[in-house]
Amino acid sequence: TGIIKIYNQDMKVVGSMDKTGTGLDFTVFGNTDTVKLMLRSAQKLGVSATDADPDRVVSSVMIKVRDGFDKSDIVNTINRTVAGVQAFENRDMVISFTSRLNHMTLMIKSLVAFICVLAMIMVIFVFSVMLNERKNEFGVLKIMGFTVRSLLAVVFCELVFICSAGSLTGVVMAAVWSLSFKSFLESELGVPFLFDGYESFLLHAGVTAAAGTVLSLLLLLPFVLKVLSAPTDAVMRE
Repeated sequence: TGIIKIYNQDMKVVGSMDKTGTGLDFTVFGNTDTVKLMLRSAQKLGVSATDADPDRVVSSVMIKVRDGFDKSDIVNTINRTVAGVQAFENRDMVISFTSRLNHMTLMIKSLVAFICVLAMIMVIFVFSVMLNERKNEFGVLKIMGFTVRSLLAVVFCELVFICSAGSLTGVVMAAVWSLSFKSFLESELGVPFLFDGYESFLLHAGVTAAAGTVLSLLLLLPFVLKVLSAPTDAVMRE
């Protein structure tokens, strides 16, 4: 509830609908008298697209088609024979939005998949190089009495810390970017940016960070076991 000003007219807001994730979230609904008042105010301000009498114009006409008639044929006939009128089926609005949303979803999924694969390759490469550089260190620790299990525990703790830090950093950067460019994404993509609330946002962030950490550990575990299980004498000779 509250007051909003449209064309210098104070309009009382009687209610707010729940978010739907469609263009309806950005729509203001009013009765016929309110629409006529807004049109007159727009004409006085010189920003109206028409000078017609508000009492003698309509924005749209809903046509109910009987069973047995083809809606597409009726739409085509109206558009072909009635000048200045554009007819379309109700479902076309939904299909247009759905098509645009599916296209955007496909692009985002493709980009996410590419980034995930690239991140996995980088993680494996960086950590494999790091572990190979520490072969001598592990060999010395084995000579000093460290078992493979104890070395694995040490390396595992290091990996958990590094992977967790990397996952959290990525999640924080993605969150800041998404929230900062919310309006930009809406205008460029032509679809609303549905935000469920901070609780859901934080839950998804936590799950994403945990999944990134676990996946990184699973990818690196075979390389860690291979390096730590190498014979000590062979490592020291290298």
